[in-house]
Amino acid sequence: QFIEIYYGNFIQKEWDQFSDKIHNDFLYFTDHCKVQNKHEFIEYLSNENWLGTSFMISDFSIIPSKDKNLLICTYRIDFYGLVSLLEFNLKALETTVLLKENDDFSIIHCHSSNIKID
Repeated sequence: QFIEIYYGNFIQKEWDQFSDKIHNDFLYFTDHCKVQNKHEFIEYLSNENWLGTSFMISDFSIIPSKDKNLLICTYRIDFYGLVSLLEFNLKALETTVLLKENDDFSIIHCHSSNIKID
């Protein structure tokens, strides 16, 4: 549910709530060898002209650490929206790592690989 709320904040462009779910030591990696820290990631997303309408998560799995303070989540995500008033669909495989500190989880790492749409 944490991941769904996180992406809901993204789709709704609720940047404060979105940012609150990301750890200060966060790093984001793409399949284009782009690496962004928390500030760069949020700045990039908030300046995009993409208007998200919905998303769908599938094939979700969690690998917990022994003490359950670290969760590795793998899933497929489909984003739907508009770019310059044209329908847009992005599909990706993602691995997101959640870190628990002071009884709260935050995202410390995310790797995204886009899936080519034929």
